[in-house]
Amino acid sequence: MPALRLLILAFASLFVSQPALAAPDRTDTVAVEDRALDLLVWDAQGETPAGIILFGHGHGADPARYEALLEHWAGQGYTVYAPVNVDSRVHPQRDAFTMQTGFIARVTDLQAARAMIAERHPGVPVVLAGHSFGSFLSLLGGGGKTKAMPALDGPPVAGVLAFSTAGRLPPLLDADAYAGLDGPLLLVTGTQDVVPGFVADWRDHRMAFDGSPAGDKTLLVVEGGAHDLVRMTGEAAPTVKTWADLFLAATLKKDVQAASLYGILGSGARVKVERR
Repeated sequence: MPALRLLILAFASLFVSQPALAAPDRTDTVAVEDRALDLLVWDAQGETPAGIILFGHGHGADPARYEALLEHWAGQGYTVYAPVNVDSRVHPQRDAFTMQTGFIARVTDLQAARAMIAERHPGVPVVLAGHSFGSFLSLLGGGGKTKAMPALDGPPVAGVLAFSTAGRLPPLLDADAYAGLDGPLLLVTGTQDVVPGFVADWRDHRMAFDGSPAGDKTLLVVEGGAHDLVRMTGEAAPTVKTWADLFLAATLKKDVQAASLYGILGSGARVKVERR
């Protein structure tokens, strides 16, 4: 599958290392075919979670290194599950997978994690979130599709929060790749969010926003923002974090005030906002 190989090579170049942080609250394990999938878990602060966030790491990344953001979300009342996929640099079987089989494994991991969450937290709404390659998988779980496989079935998704996601990927994505992405979407990118040698124009990251059905779709474009926006370290970080918090509160908690504020906020000096 040359198209898939091109996709994986592209995303392999996107991982930006981050300093190691403290451990998550715990690790859960789910059986996936003939192997075990570990999921790092940040438990919601409070007796029961207001919602679940299933977070996908970038290709080759360690999900523990997104802890600053994932721990913040746990503090907002959500339980966060972050699978350690086979392409992660900390996965013990990483060398046993090719680029093609690794992609397939990520899809099966996503579906297994969704099924586990639905069984363990019945009736609790779930947002699929992720960075880079992880956000591409989140978009597929939310209704997107590729030429390589049909649209994914699974438990319902309340929305998708995608940081620095896939570009146009012409070998794999048709113009209607995101026609089935009909739920709430917050997509975050930046004017320097490029992939050298593969995506020269950051605007290619808009595809899921532009190509999905109109209604509750929001695009944030951070001036000067690069592919590591998810680290929340630049001048625009507080604004981006606020948008994400409002999106999650409106989508998972059904917070009327958060939804109202989310609906009226507009562009600022560092962050341009578009809606569909």
